[in-house]
Amino acid sequence: AQQVRSDLRDLQSCAMKLRSSEALAEVADTWAELMEFRSAIRMYRLALERGGSDVTIRSIEQLGNLLSRRAQQLHRRGVAKLAVDVYVKRSQTWLNRALELGTTGERLALMGGFHKRLATMTTDVERAEHLSAAIRLFAEAQRIQPKRYHLLNWIQLVEVAKLNAIEPGESAAIFEAADDAFEQRVRTAGGAQSLSPLEAEVAPDFWSRAGVGDLRLTELLVSAASDPAESAALEQAAHGITAAYVGAFRLRSSARQRDSVTTHLQDLVDVLPADAEAARILSGVHGELARWTSLDAVAV
Repeated sequence: AQQVRSDLRDLQSCAMKLRSSEALAEVADTWAELMEFRSAIRMYRLALERGGSDVTIRSIEQLGNLLSRRAQQLHRRGVAKLAVDVYVKRSQTWLNRALELGTTGERLALMGGFHKRLATMTTDVERAEHLSAAIRLFAEAQRIQPKRYHLLNWIQLVEVAKLNAIEPGESAAIFEAADDAFEQRVRTAGGAQSLSPLEAEVAPDFWSRAGVGDLRLTELLVSAASDPAESAALEQAAHGITAAYVGAFRLRSSARQRDSVTTHLQDLVDVLPADAEAARILSGVHGELARWTSLDAVAV
């Protein structure tokens, strides 16, 4: 692991001497996969500052995304709010800049992720506003670019809002559409959204295997919202979630891929009511998976 980081620092020095935005962005991508967000943010900023024809819009998107992830990291470490807010504001600036270049499902989802993270860092009315914004953004992302990630995040956050007794208000149609989407596209067509558990065991890539866990997680939240006090069924569902994600983790995967799973679970725990049975159960799932996040690579 240390050798990898040493080699990457050498590549970074070469990229900086070449003044190549493309090379700097590639180094930033690698730092991000290693969960070295500070280094990744610095390299993305340098790539954009260099300008030139090889600057990609993806660098703008990823800079905005990593700034919000870094803000959440610092918030969870207890860093002063003023310092965290600097990252939040910069993140929003870059994500808005990406959207100004054109509205895509990916950019809407990145902004949805931004608001989801802000919901974990706020309380009461402000949390409800960020949750509602995230729901609208993921719903719109799914409308213009149907994708499992957009669909399941939209449904999951609607169920979280229900458990928080958040009134949908002007978003009532979006809440209802999420219920319909779950019944029509997830419950009755789960195979189209994810692999079966048996297929997942031999799936060749991380996200195919993790998709089973994503689907099971969505089903758990829907069940929790319909019957918040039911613990036996939720406990059973939690075992399926854990098994699916561990199956994905055992495949060769990056620290960032595994962190995306465990951080999302923590996000859900943070925004669920503290006394909710779903929060307790998902906290347990998170605890079981957290030991995998410190590994640099995992292979079957």
